[in-house]
Amino acid sequence: MSPEATRQAYYSKSSVSPTLVIPRDGEVKSFVEDIDNNVLFSLPVPYVLTGEEKTMDELKDEFCFDSIVVHYDGKLSVKWFCDQKYKNSQHLIQSNSKSLVAVLYGILVSRGLIDPEKVVTDYLPEFKGTVYEKVCVRYVADMRVNLSFNDYQSMNHYVAANGDSYEL
Repeated sequence: MSPEATRQAYYSKSSVSPTLVIPRDGEVKSFVEDIDNNVLFSLPVPYVLTGEEKTMDELKDEFCFDSIVVHYDGKLSVKWFCDQKYKNSQHLIQSNSKSLVAVLYGILVSRGLIDPEKVVTDYLPEFKGTVYEKVCVRYVADMRVNLSFNDYQSMNHYVAANGDSYEL
């Protein structure tokens, strides 16, 4: 499948599978914009797969980037969308969320707001009676919790790695 076909499939996924946009709460903060996309796109970037250097402009085309947004030093420095008609759409970020969550988790741990050795239900009591009642936060952060779903119709039932069975 071509990168463009993949992008189109993603943008139309809500017509095939239920999706939900979760609205944010509170005031939306505006950023000071100091945008110069040319600076970013002309930067040479080491391309690990081949050992050569490519520009961000070449990489965004090669990997069919959906959008690039850079917030630096209190300013929105780069804002680029491959197709302006999709700039307010959902965007495919795949595993990037894990990196962001890891940074936020590290900040919370360093400030003493989360204890990695406490069980998940100390922070999320609604998960009492599930495998998370026995799992410390560190294991979730390290992605060492193994859940095996066995009811794909409702996804209400799962079996933990140790064989314990739980209902959500």
